[in-house]
Amino acid sequence: MGKKLVEGLIQFITHNKIKKDLWGRLILYKAVQANRAPYYHHFGQAFYPPVYQNGAEISCSLYNKSRFQDCGSGLHVATLEFALNFGKSSTQGQTVLEVAVWPNDVVCVPLSNEGKIRVKKLYVSRVIQHRDKDASSILYFNF
Repeated sequence: MGKKLVEGLIQFITHNKIKKDLWGRLILYKAVQANRAPYYHHFGQAFYPPVYQNGAEISCSLYNKSRFQDCGSGLHVATLEFALNFGKSSTQGQTVLEVAVWPNDVVCVPLSNEGKIRVKKLYVSRVIQHRDKDASSILYFNF
């Protein structure tokens, strides 16, 4: 991990009051479609993108380390506020997941620091919110 990445990560953690679990992993959030498929997928793998199930470890081999690009290849994880707002108008519905990330799996903290970072691996902990395609049903879970 380079100096700029470490500095950016410390600033992201501090500014957004990111919590850690008992093992020291960062507690972050990921917005996916209602069927738990990603909105975008650039995993550098020759098979279909993952479906984010509780307890799953998701990783990708293709990720963009440039802090000058807000969006790029890799797994995007975010603050709860960012994840709840991302994709909420999607016609595919939305599920927001709580995920755990080891700090050394963070590959980029974009300079815009709008509330998201890119990682190469994450662990799905639980569902935080689920909204069906037709938005007729929204389930909220304990925070």
